[in-house]
Amino acid sequence: MEEYVASDYEAPAQPNFSIYQVPPGPEGRDFRYRSYEDLQADGLSVDRKNYQLVYTAPLDKDTTLDEIYRRFNIEHPADYKGHSLSTGDIVVFRQDGKQTAYYVDEGADYRQVPEFFAQPEKQLTPDEGMTGEQIQTPRGRFYLTDRSREQMEAAGYGFH
Repeated sequence: MEEYVASDYEAPAQPNFSIYQVPPGPEGRDFRYRSYEDLQADGLSVDRKNYQLVYTAPLDKDTTLDEIYRRFNIEHPADYKGHSLSTGDIVVFRQDGKQTAYYVDEGADYRQVPEFFAQPEKQLTPDEGMTGEQIQTPRGRFYLTDRSREQMEAAGYGFH
């Protein structure tokens, strides 16, 4: 099987699998090697932005998650640069026009995680809701927005 390393590029049309891992460094410490249950208990989610693509290879019709786990723990391919497949890593299967993400959980169990592909919600900004009106006061100039107080506070902005 011809295997190759990838670095966040458009996946080929042929069936393939990819391995994503939390990159080294302090910013990943809350996610690295954690069970899915532990993440949920801490209010964290499986977010694509916390992972980097470390490997992609063609997917044979007989390839299973267990086979990938064994291969990437015991017999690393020569071009594999990630760590041994571990709890907290993501394996993505792309086949038949669909992609499915699996969280490697404790005991080499797998949990399907569709949230891995979720698009982040667009952050509300006051500029997008500007009405064009201004109010001039001794304290300064204020621009009016159509956002509610709750929307402004939820987006982290002050309210006057």
